Amino acid sequence: MTHHDAMPAQVVPAQVTAAEVTPEVLSLARMISAHPTAARALQASIARQQAARAAAQRPTPTLSCPHCGAPGIVYLTLPGQDGPREFRRKPSDCCPEALRDAAELALHYALNPNNDPTERVENADLYAALKASITDPALLRELDTHEVLLADIERRVTGLTRAQGGVDK
Repeated sequence: MTHHDAMPAQVVPAQVTAAEVTPEVLSLARMISAHPTAARALQASIARQQAARAAAQRPTPTLSCPHCGAPGIVYLTLPGQDGPREFRRKPSDCCPEALRDAAELALHYALNPNNDPTERVENADLYAALKASITDPALLRELDTHEVLLADIERRVTGLTRAQGGVDK
């Protein structure tokens, strides 16, 4: 911890003991009293350091639904040094748009030939169930368009190398 960290943002006179008056502190005090610009620069520097420290702390994402704002669903809670830590995921059935997003994700996974065949079948079933639960015609049209775009994906990636996104057979 440096003397910059210990100083408050506002420069106020304080009681100082003789042991605390080092040559560095004395020179800093003289400079600040002689140059008000230096005092303002020091205050600005301290404010920047405090803002950088606050920004360096990892923000906790809320993972709320981007469509309706429903809060994220806690799927795992682990004990930690700072208390319990919650892991969240976006809700997938809070609104029709979230259902469409979940259906598109299942469709992508089901049609990707690089994925495990059993999981592809499971995701195809999930896609069919999610699509059946959507009633909005505009969202159904979007899913149908997505199906058409991905219908020939297996033919397109067959023959490509794995590095190119293809399937090794």
